[in-house]
Parts: sequence; C-alpha cells; structure tokens
Amino acid sequence: MSAELLPEILSGNTGGIAWGELSAEAWTELWDFARCQRVDIILYAILRRNKIAMPGSRAQDMRNKYHGACALDFRRRQQLEEIIRLFNANDVEHILLKGSALIYTVYDCSYARPMCDIDLLVRREDGLRAYDLLADHGYFNTFGGHEKLKGDFNHHYPPLYRRNLLPVEIHTSLLNGYRINPAGIRARSRPLRIGKLTTRIMGPEDQIIHVALHKLFQGMGMNGILGLYDIIQIIRTNEIDWSALKQLTGDGEYHNVKCLFLALHLVRKLFKVPVDEAFLAAIRPESFTPEIEATALKLLFSMTSDWDPEVFSFGVNIADIGNGRWKTVLSRFFMSPYAIAMYGSREYGNGNFTFRNLSVLYVKRTFSLLQRYGPVLLRHLLAKNRNNAPIEFGVSGAELKSWLLQ
Repeated sequence: MSAELLPEILSGNTGGIAWGELSAEAWTELWDFARCQRVDIILYAILRRNKIAMPGSRAQDMRNKYHGACALDFRRRQQLEEIIRLFNANDVEHILLKGSALIYTVYDCSYARPMCDIDLLVRREDGLRAYDLLADHGYFNTFGGHEKLKGDFNHHYPPLYRRNLLPVEIHTSLLNGYRINPAGIRARSRPLRIGKLTTRIMGPEDQIIHVALHKLFQGMGMNGILGLYDIIQIIRTNEIDWSALKQLTGDGEYHNVKCLFLALHLVRKLFKVPVDEAFLAAIRPESFTPEIEATALKLLFSMTSDWDPEVFSFGVNIADIGNGRWKTVLSRFFMSPYAIAMYGSREYGNGNFTFRNLSVLYVKRTFSLLQRYGPVLLRHLLAKNRNNAPIEFGVSGAELKSWLLQ
C-alpha cells in the first residue's frame, strides 16, 4: 500500500520511488495517511524540495496548507518568545518540551512540525507562580477562572488558553505513573538562545526518551510516525551518547525501557537510521516478540478511523478482565501509592501522606476512571459478539499498551 512509502520518503530516499506509476488513488491514500499521522506538511516540504511532481488539485490543496502552516509558525514563535520573555523577567526557570523545543533545534523547516500546544517544564515550587503569570497576561482555563485551578491535575496544570493562540501547559513532571526525576532533567538540560532570549531545552538523550514515552504510550496509531520522525531528527542533529541513554533507562530514571526500545527498533527498521546495535541489543526486553512487533506496525500504519482510539487510551489490557488476571487490572486502575500521590499532585513519603489522604485520592481516581472509561468498556462488552473491527483493533492496541506499561 502506498502509505508504506511514507517512511521511505521521510528518510529522504525519494529517488528510488517510481513516482510516475502512482495512481490518483495511491496519492490520495498517501496524503490521507500523512495527514492522519500529522506529517503531511513535512511530506509536502520533502517533495517540494526534491521537485517531485504532485497531482494538480492535491498540490494546490497542500500549497494552501503550507502557506497556512508558515503563518501559524510565525504566530506560535511570537507567542513562545513572549512567554520566555515573561518567565525570564520573573526568574521562572523553565525548559521547552516537545515541539516547543524541536522547532528551534532539529527542524530545518520549523513550519513543518505541527504543534497542538506549548509545553514548558518548571520547578514544582514555581508551577503555580508560572500559571498565575500567564493568567495575569490574558490566559484563562476552562474552569471559569484561574483561582479554581487547585483541583487535581496530573503531570501538568490545566491548559491555559488565549484567543487565536496555542494552549499552554505548565508541567511540573512529564508523565503519570513514571518515577521521573525533574531535577535530573534540569541538570542535563542545555541552554538555547533565540535572538536575545535565553531558555533551556532537554538534553538529546532525554528528548529521545520523552518522545518515545509520549508518542508510543499515548497512542501510536494517531501520530506515531510524527514521534518517530522527531526521534530521527534528534539523532541526525545531535551526537547521541548511547551509554548515557542506556544508563538513563537502566537506573530507574525513567522507569520504562520498552517504549524506548520499540521506538528505536522501529526507527532503525523503517527509516534505516543508524541506531547503535549494541545499545539496542542491551535494552531489548526478553518479552519482545514478533507478535508485538506486528501489532505495533499494524497500529502505526492504520488510519485513526480503522480502530477505536478510546479503547486504546483505556490503558488496561482488556483481555486481562476476561482471563481473570485481576491483580494486573487493579494495578492499572489504582496505581501505586507513589503514583496516586503524583496523580493528586502531592508529595509522597516522610510521613506527610496519611492513609486517609490516600483513600480519598483512590476514591476520586475510581470515579474519574468510571466517568472516562465506563462507556468505552460498555461498548466493548456489548460488541463482543459482533463483527466490530474498530473495537477489536482497539483491544489489540490496549494489549500493546499494557505490554509497554509492564
């Protein structure tokens, strides 16, 4: 299928493709898949740079989208630099995350890298102050006022909005359920100058792990190709210290090696990127099987409409329920005391977290999960005896996600 040409094109190998033999249907499939994976502007930029002739009507559509992306890129850079200037003026130490950092560092054409929000990591003690600074400069949350933000938030405060601008997320950690050490990330971070402004970005090894955890953990079938391409660009534009990367995954800093292995395995397999073989062999999980790889590839090359993303985001191996493995199910639902404390944005340990506090958070967690995933589970159970491919495909995705979490 023509969608499988996408990794080859993104790798820069456009000369080995018989472009004249692609039918109109094949072009449509390629563009639709690229759009689903949020790399359509990247695809257009590569074809444009290599002077590949595109079908007339589609070329005009993509040209219009390209110009729109350029205008959006200008606005989001202005917005981001305004935030950096505000934080610097108020001594709020911060690190640009994900696309906010990548558009300045690893992408030659920053307009090609899509962003749905702006992510910044700050110290936990600065989180509320950073949030209030933005709220005092025209940003607002959907709870009706920034004074109402003190409800539970996960690894970031509720998103802040401002008219015609990208939402902003202030992070004090990176992902729920992982014992990530923000102090270590700050120590390994690097300075970045944007004109006269100074900010910081994660070190390349941290960036690779963060992208792998974020994209594969949260939904490979939605924009997994974009995540893999981010990793490719990070590898291409930096000298990666593979031994340092191995140490970060081996000493519990990120507490998950499977997402990293799967991401780098796919980068090497699909894009022929020179990932260190000895490193991959050293971190390869014993439980990684051809079946897991096949499921990952199937998800990666699917369209979002082919499966139920809500079932995938369920985050629990639904098959465990039917097989009676309730211990696994309960651990996914209720998390460890450390993780539930992180979920409630509380410090855990040293006697400052009581049984009563933990109990309240577990009850809130239960109701939150029932509200979010109850309808999804009900649809799955009702569809068991029907030919409902999107649901079953979503279950396969949930099983892969369960493996990544274990």
